Amino acid sequence: MDLAADPLLRTAENLAMQERPIDIVIIGSGSAGLNAMAQARAAGRSFVLINGGAPGTTCARIGCMPSKVMIHIAEEYYRRTHFGQFGIDGHDGLSIDLSEAMKHVQELRDGFVQGVVSRSTDKLPDDVFIQDYARLIEPTLVEAAGQRFRARAVVIATGSTPIVPAPWRQFGDRVITTDEVFELPDLPASMAIIGMGTIGLELGQSLARMGVAVTGFDQIERIAGIADPEVNRVAIELMRQEFAIHLGAPAALAEAGAKIRVTAGEHEVLVDKVLSSIGRAPMLQGLGLEVLGLPLDARGVPPFDPATMQVGHLPVFLSGDATGERQVLHEAADEGKIAGYNAAHVDRPPTRFKRKTPFYVNFCDPNIIAVGARFDQIDTGRAAVSEVSFATVGRARAMGAGRGVLRVYADKASGRLLGAEMIAPRGEHLGHLLAWSIEQGMTVGEVLRMPFYHPVIEGALKAALSDLYAKIDTKNSGPVIEVASVDKSAYVASKHGVMGLTRAVALETATTGVTCNAICPGWVLTPLVQKQIDALAEREGLSNEDASVKLLGDKQPSQSFTSPEQLGALAVYLCSDAACNMRGVGLPVDGGWLAQ
Repeated sequence: MDLAADPLLRTAENLAMQERPIDIVIIGSGSAGLNAMAQARAAGRSFVLINGGAPGTTCARIGCMPSKVMIHIAEEYYRRTHFGQFGIDGHDGLSIDLSEAMKHVQELRDGFVQGVVSRSTDKLPDDVFIQDYARLIEPTLVEAAGQRFRARAVVIATGSTPIVPAPWRQFGDRVITTDEVFELPDLPASMAIIGMGTIGLELGQSLARMGVAVTGFDQIERIAGIADPEVNRVAIELMRQEFAIHLGAPAALAEAGAKIRVTAGEHEVLVDKVLSSIGRAPMLQGLGLEVLGLPLDARGVPPFDPATMQVGHLPVFLSGDATGERQVLHEAADEGKIAGYNAAHVDRPPTRFKRKTPFYVNFCDPNIIAVGARFDQIDTGRAAVSEVSFATVGRARAMGAGRGVLRVYADKASGRLLGAEMIAPRGEHLGHLLAWSIEQGMTVGEVLRMPFYHPVIEGALKAALSDLYAKIDTKNSGPVIEVASVDKSAYVASKHGVMGLTRAVALETATTGVTCNAICPGWVLTPLVQKQIDALAEREGLSNEDASVKLLGDKQPSQSFTSPEQLGALAVYLCSDAACNMRGVGLPVDGGWLAQ
């Protein structure tokens, strides 16, 4: 008799298994799970961290970090191709020992992994860090390692796994993914990479530079997820200078003796290995999410709120690559923090968090960057677009890297930066500048008033912004575009200081029931404003009254000044009981276009 298969005995076993009460069960010890754990610990909650498979993060083991080591080796070796134009001789005699290169990748990779686990899971006692695969029995009842945990909240942070189509599995270890590529003791003579997204393109270029005969395939006509058609065109052109790329047709694999025949449309190649880089799927299989009682999408992902990471209305939270959405480390870390915080405070309505500006970096050379709104997300009728070629950027030319293009988008009416895409030398740094500017809601004019050194790669951004400035309606105050006048700069600094402080205090007090209000007045007739009226009247030959109306019309919806009495009355109202129930209301007292 098969005792394990007998349903009656299984039921008895389930009833006999004791439940261990715990505040939070965290499933997965990657970037999201570790950040969720930090929030649980900070709130003083009891928790267990359950992890199936090898400890350490996807980034450290098979993602960001080992790939960057390989990219760096490839870039250093590729630099020899530029030595001749610099007058440096002997570069033709340089060679690369691929086995030593892969050993270096693996040694650094192991160090990255050890650095993560030594600071986290290695410090946890055995009854807190459970090394096994978890399964949900109920939404808040989790089983792992022969134990059951009755939780007040559950955080699911199980990560993702590379996708390999079932028919490709017949080729065994000749079809690999990022799970195996960094384990290779040596590199094959030839390789097909199927999927020209971030990982496929990064590794394709690196392997080609290290001497592997690489052929890339993708069934769509875009690479690296680029949405902007001009950036995509330039990127394809530059990448094809380094290895063959065939787009627009799905790839099929077939046996060819010791090799694999890869066919896509009219293109065919025989290779030693195939790297499957067609995406990563949320690792949710076997977790038992059916017990949540919610519909699961084709990937097995339940509905969740990205502002709270809550699954439905359950005390269950999803985070990291397991969501199938923003599968990058900084987003996984943020989601782990959001999920962990709300799980730790599950006795009250979940706190909603503002997600950061979308930001993606492909570390091929030149870098491919997307930040903020993508080209296919902007309204081209209301947005202005600027373009700069790096062939015209002095610093890039001096580096021998004058190739690529930068495209920046802004709202025509307000001048607010919306997004950008680029293939650019050192684009990772340009991307950060743009991401920070967009996150702060800055306009083109405001960014132009930031310091730009010369000559630097950031000069491309300044050129793009200058071109964009001519296409937008909202202009900087003062006689010089790039430099603020002293009087106005003091006003702007004080105004934005109050706005920023109010926003920060409001966010801090959002969960306490305390509201925070800032009164940013419309234009009041002050000596500073009178100087502007006088200057406008003299410059355009207007009466004082007409100059006042024109000035106000350019700056605010109302054509009359706000009186101190009006401001006082508003302050009294906002401090009264009558204003206690205000939630999410915007009062147009600023008088500026933001108020509209």
